[in-house]
Amino acid sequence: MIVRDATPADIPEMVRMGRRFYAALGYEALVPFDAADFARSLAGFIQHQIALVTDGGMAVAVVAPSFVNTSALVAFELFFWMEPENRGAGLALLEALEARARERGAESFSAVTCEAMRAESLAAAYRRRGYRKMETTFVRRL
Repeated sequence: MIVRDATPADIPEMVRMGRRFYAALGYEALVPFDAADFARSLAGFIQHQIALVTDGGMAVAVVAPSFVNTSALVAFELFFWMEPENRGAGLALLEALEARARERGAESFSAVTCEAMRAESLAAAYRRRGYRKMETTFVRRL
């Protein structure tokens, strides 16, 4: 599996995958998906943060100063999507995401599992890589 930095030419396919990701998570009930806004966000991530693509997958992460110690850089996965037929091959994408974050000086990497997307299986994969569970997020419509 080849993982590479995303380019503006990848945005249409990333928007298509992003729509599937968003629908699979059930977020549509909270905030409607706006393809044009998502494309603009992706353009910014490609230019200023970490955006990677592979056959049937994509991931975006940000690196920023920690809010409790601004001299420390931390990385946060914003989204990680593998098309269903490519699941199980996402380790290379995760490894590349971690490597890019490390190259940008990040001292830690936070990854997310979503309840609607094989959370237990993903959590086990993260634990095998040395991750530990730090928090649980709850969401509701206001």
